[in-house]
Amino acid sequence: MARTRADVRALNALLRARHHGANASPDYNPATDSAVIRIHRFRDRGRAVEDDFEVRIGDRLRIGSTVSRLGLYNRDAVTVTGLEKQQAEDGRTQVRITARTQDNRTVRFEPGDIRNWIGEITLDYAWAATCTAAQGLTIDAGFLLLDEGMARETTYPAATRHTRHLQVVADHLPVAIAIAGATPDGEPGHEVSDEEIIATLGRLCGRSQPKQAAIDYILAANQADMPLQGELEIGREPVPAAEAANDAVQPGTAGAGPRSPGGPPGAAVRRHADRADVQRILAEAKRQIPENAARAEAVALAADMEEVEEDWARIAADPAPSPDLAPQVQHALDRHRRVLNRVRVFLRNRNRTRGKSDSLDRTRVSDHGLERFARLRRNMRGRWRDTLGEAE
Repeated sequence: MARTRADVRALNALLRARHHGANASPDYNPATDSAVIRIHRFRDRGRAVEDDFEVRIGDRLRIGSTVSRLGLYNRDAVTVTGLEKQQAEDGRTQVRITARTQDNRTVRFEPGDIRNWIGEITLDYAWAATCTAAQGLTIDAGFLLLDEGMARETTYPAATRHTRHLQVVADHLPVAIAIAGATPDGEPGHEVSDEEIIATLGRLCGRSQPKQAAIDYILAANQADMPLQGELEIGREPVPAAEAANDAVQPGTAGAGPRSPGGPPGAAVRRHADRADVQRILAEAKRQIPENAARAEAVALAADMEEVEEDWARIAADPAPSPDLAPQVQHALDRHRRVLNRVRVFLRNRNRTRGKSDSLDRTRVSDHGLERFARLRRNMRGRWRDTLGEAE
């Protein structure tokens, strides 16, 4: 479990790669044991985007919409046990998935069967889940990834899913940097201890950060340019700053206006407090830059690149190009092209926004790694060109 969808995507990619690496079968055939479908994935800001999604036998999938006729419900997890692919009249490949549910039922469905009320296909990997999505689940053992954005609203549901064991993992570096940044200037040589890091994580997990209502963001848009002094509701006369400051009503207390006979005094103070809340929301949104999402995307791309190279390693083990392997080679070339294009787009965006000196995963997702990955594809395509019968 993790707090953000970006972390969950990275965990899903890593756990999936590890699972298939540890359970690799010598009889694995990409042409029959895996398929690429189109789904809708939700990003951290709640926006659904259409994306390629690879399904392999042995994958754990999370159902994102209720399908009553199949007995599948939102957030159910199933394990893929079989794939059937057929060529449709329009040339597209139709995929039918056979899966085993958690109560040992066998269900068969097409990706288009798992749609929400607006028609989006809501399938995803189920190796990891957000703390919010884990609510209602009961598991024997759980693993929780902490970050600097944890609060008790996310910690409590994640820490109460297990019946036997919970392992908590945290990256101590961001926390240590935050502690060191708050150290007084008189202690420049202060070293952050593990006890301080644990205590800080405890405070983070115990603080309250409830979700903001939609009205808070509407206020942020409508009040960004409103003055702080003498600010009142529409139709009310301005109140001098001194009078507003002396108005003895706590921030957030409802009132009809300053000195209004229809309600308690203090509307100016309340509005000023609301403005401060809006500014705090905006500051928090700006603070959470998409660095974690970019890092998670780099980890996921690195895992895809590694799987592609493993596929080529299995194919290259054949002493000579064989026509029987042509379907596997074509599948590997198609998958290599898709991953290659995603890496190019990722690096182009990162180079434009962060500069080429920025590094996320230099050994895999970098300009050097991209060239090596592209060269591997050129070499394998040249080796198999005659067997495939035509240039790609």
